[in-house]
Amino acid sequence: MQPEENIKNLYEEALESFVSKVKQDRNFIAAILYGSLSYDEVWEKSDIDVWLIAREGKKGEESYCLVENGVNIHVAIIPRSQFLAPG
Repeated sequence: MQPEENIKNLYEEALESFVSKVKQDRNFIAAILYGSLSYDEVWEKSDIDVWLIAREGKKGEESYCLVENGVNIHVAIIPRSQFLAPG
């Protein structure tokens, strides 16, 4: 069992690595963190939850489960118009 601070650092490093890769793709205009990491509540079996807001051209929402530095990342890709749609 890892100390809580080490676990938090592992997740933050995985998030930074993932976001740095996303920044290289001009199809994405925003990355929004939600879930336990956004509340600073991380434990060994946590994952990272991220919405990626995409430029127009994508149809509907797509979801993926990725791994970055040994950490599971659940990604939902949402077109900008769908993200901004009311209700």
